[in-house]
Amino acid sequence: MRIVSAHESHLNSIYEIENLSFPRPASMRRLRAIMAETAAKFLVVLDNEDEVRGYAILVLEGIKGHLVSLAVHPEFRRRRFGETLLEAVRDVLLEEELIGGYLEVRRRNRAALGLYSKHGWIASRDKPNYYENGDCAQLMIWRNLQLSDRSLARAKSAYRAFKARQRKNIGDSLRSRKNESIGRALQDYPPFQRAERVLFYAALPEEASAMGALPRLLREGKTLCFPLADRIRRILLPCQVSDPAELKRGSFGILEPDPQRHRLLPARQLDLILVPGLAFDHAGGRVGFGGGYYDRLLSDCAQVERIALAYEEQMEDLVPMGPLDVPVSPVLTDQRLHE
Repeated sequence: MRIVSAHESHLNSIYEIENLSFPRPASMRRLRAIMAETAAKFLVVLDNEDEVRGYAILVLEGIKGHLVSLAVHPEFRRRRFGETLLEAVRDVLLEEELIGGYLEVRRRNRAALGLYSKHGWIASRDKPNYYENGDCAQLMIWRNLQLSDRSLARAKSAYRAFKARQRKNIGDSLRSRKNESIGRALQDYPPFQRAERVLFYAALPEEASAMGALPRLLREGKTLCFPLADRIRRILLPCQVSDPAELKRGSFGILEPDPQRHRLLPARQLDLILVPGLAFDHAGGRVGFGGGYYDRLLSDCAQVERIALAYEEQMEDLVPMGPLDVPVSPVLTDQRLHE
């Protein structure tokens, strides 16, 4: 078998597979239009007789790809045609230097879910009523962890700029209400309730904050910590703080503990780490501020529970990640807990 780009001569076979595979198939006209789109990669898999046995449509959307359709003729399923198409889709994502891809699949389609999972696609979130008959879709993502340093840096920079603008546009009154919601939800979060040593962070003015949860933590006599940035070693050092008012303006303009006044606590003795960031996805992806401080901290404390705090506007279906970036899950926003 082999993969080729779809051609007009393949349309009748593609249309037949479309009708055999989907309850509401695309029209011949629609398939022809997709074939003509410059942003679409329309691939077909041929058998040894050059007969079309399946196809995949991948639409390039800036720095990511959307696998909008993949189908194999019912008589030729479980013969590696689908797997070959998925491998070809992966190759396109790699060749185009995209951060990854995403797709939707019916939650009840176990065969498709299994095929995608086998090829590295990660279940992300549900999309209720996605299909016309009311069926729920499972969003799945595939991360490109082989991006060049330059492409990864460019993609992250774009996300940081976009999310920073988006976050800045939240009005002060609304931001205050969002932070109150995050603080209340954090207090109801079981790992927070049972934690004895919690690493907070001093939020910047436009950053999601859970400072509203501090009074309860202090009232219960638990150990409150804030991070001190060691700019030489580029690591975060947790320090015990009895009163947040004692924090001083330090690295990057962030309020920090005073190393002469506050005792260091070994990071691995923490019970819970609160993690800031600029963008997150539903499968643990996180884009921070570029220093790698939290990635190093989380990597060193793999057994310590962590939770990211964000505004709902900071959630995305897919964010760029490299091999050294540490996933963070769950993410608590002003609207819900994303796990």
